[in-house]
Amino acid sequence: LYAVVRRTINGVARRFVERLATRRIETIADAAFLDAHLVYDGAAATVISGLDHLAGATVGVLADGNVLGDLTVSAAGTLTLDRAAAHVVAGLRYDQQSWIETLDIDLGQVQGLGTVQGRRLSVPRLTVRVEASREFRAGPDLDHLTLTKVALGSYGATPDLITGDVDITLAATWTGHGRVVLQPNGPVPLTVLAISPDIVIGG
Repeated sequence: LYAVVRRTINGVARRFVERLATRRIETIADAAFLDAHLVYDGAAATVISGLDHLAGATVGVLADGNVLGDLTVSAAGTLTLDRAAAHVVAGLRYDQQSWIETLDIDLGQVQGLGTVQGRRLSVPRLTVRVEASREFRAGPDLDHLTLTKVALGSYGATPDLITGDVDITLAATWTGHGRVVLQPNGPVPLTVLAISPDIVIGG
């Protein structure tokens, strides 16, 4: 899909011709979860040029598969990294505005308790089945999220993508709905296949 997108960059409204990146992800180097992004492939470098279209903007960066903190593109369209990288993806972040929220949990009739509608619920533990994903955050709402490292890898190495079940211990919070929120932690892939909560029923 190609689209003409109007964005405000450094206080100026500009239009870009953009296309959707492929969703076929085999390694973290294939991930490009940033808008208006460019990819650098070459010798390891700390200064990346060619980002004139994002001059003055704050961007997210994935360098050799590692998430870097937000950086600002210079007026000349260059980006300075704190360490050299050979594969760099830089662009506008949208992960902070992206999340999955489940529906209310309705257990119906529970033996010994009757209906649980109107009862307080807590989800202290969660199992999330993911495919080709990286670190994400989970919790009862956007204000109480727990960071989960789904792929630690060896020390100093780029974390790998993971496919499988991830167990998460959440902050204990009592609500009337038992919803769960999942959010990627940076410009990394998150494909959720199933969410299995452990549910505690209160009064």
